[in-house]
Amino acid sequence: MGVDTVNEKIFSYSSNWYKSKLPPVGRIISLDKAYEVLFDEIGYELMYVTYYRNNKIEGINKEVKLIYNTKPGKPLNISATTGELLDYRGKPFKESNIINYKDIDKSYAKDKIMTLAQYGIFLKVKILDQRIKFVKKILCI
Repeated sequence: MGVDTVNEKIFSYSSNWYKSKLPPVGRIISLDKAYEVLFDEIGYELMYVTYYRNNKIEGINKEVKLIYNTKPGKPLNISATTGELLDYRGKPFKESNIINYKDIDKSYAKDKIMTLAQYGIFLKVKILDQRIKFVKKILCI
């Protein structure tokens, strides 16, 4: 369900049905183990969050609060059978390693190359010198 917190109205609703049999519960990790994964592998951090509230008399109010929230970058799905973090497909989560090229410090395209690498678009080599024409083609330079 999607709720517009400013207008206080529901703007979407969906429901999914699973027609096959569900797998048996079987052996699962304890809730304490799930908390351990949550705190140790995902972690929490302090952050500021803006909350919007629609007040009929005063109009839209916003309030900034300091909260503890899960650290971004890792999924919150924990396998009940293995304790592994699972990605959006239900597969074991693997952290992406941003590659550090050794020969782009003086390159005019260093910022563009590193931005692409942050989004998972990179060549799996440490030295780009031999592949610079290919990189230029990707960047449309």
